[in-house]
Amino acid sequence: MMDRRAFIGALAGGLLAAPFSAARAANTPAQDRALEAWNACTTGPTTARLDLIEAKGRIHFHYSESSDGAHMTACLREKRVRFRASPGQETGKSP
Repeated sequence: MMDRRAFIGALAGGLLAAPFSAARAANTPAQDRALEAWNACTTGPTTARLDLIEAKGRIHFHYSESSDGAHMTACLREKRVRFRASPGQETGKSP
């Protein structure tokens, strides 16, 4: 049988994690379409990195090679996805 302290710890951990897992799992249809477009546009090696997809489907990304930025911009326009590109040095971290 589980002791009282372990039970309370498990219950508290579950209650704290529930909102985060529920929020993370629920993409909007616009986000799903935007992610499909992003995946279709990043089929080869690229410095373009996804930062964020807004609930309405707008994509935010950054890149360090201007040719990668131009490729992503053209590809996302072709797929008619709204986006905001930010050129910059890659740091290995997403903002």
